Amino acid sequence: MVYGWDPEAPAPDGYKVVDAPNGALIGTGIAMLSIGWTTSIVAGAIGAQAEANEEPDEIDAFTPTDWAPLYVPIGGPIAAIVTLKPSPGGLGLLVADTIVQVGGVLGIIAGILDRETRVVRTDYGVELDLPILTPGGAHVTGRF
Repeated sequence: MVYGWDPEAPAPDGYKVVDAPNGALIGTGIAMLSIGWTTSIVAGAIGAQAEANEEPDEIDAFTPTDWAPLYVPIGGPIAAIVTLKPSPGGLGLLVADTIVQVGGVLGIIAGILDRETRVVRTDYGVELDLPILTPGGAHVTGRF
């Protein structure tokens, strides 16, 4: 591959010009969204399970369904701020989780919109001839 090729210039013999999305940026965005959303899902599951195992009391009037917004990507942590009424530390974690998820979505979108032009070789490959059986054994010849 040849990167940074002028898309207006013709490709040399044996090559073709390819216009593709920025795969590294898309991959980074997917990783960020996945990490943020998985963190929300795990926190929501642990919190809901803890509430299900607790006896209802006056101090903590939460139910397992109050943790349900965390299962939703991007907007879930923001909705959980209303349903969970977190402490300042918990609020910071929910905001940070939202920022990571939004950053992931923006990375995916930016990667799709950011096109890379490169020249890719097309005249390569492996050619193998049929095996030849001789009294000394079998031989295979070919070209790369």
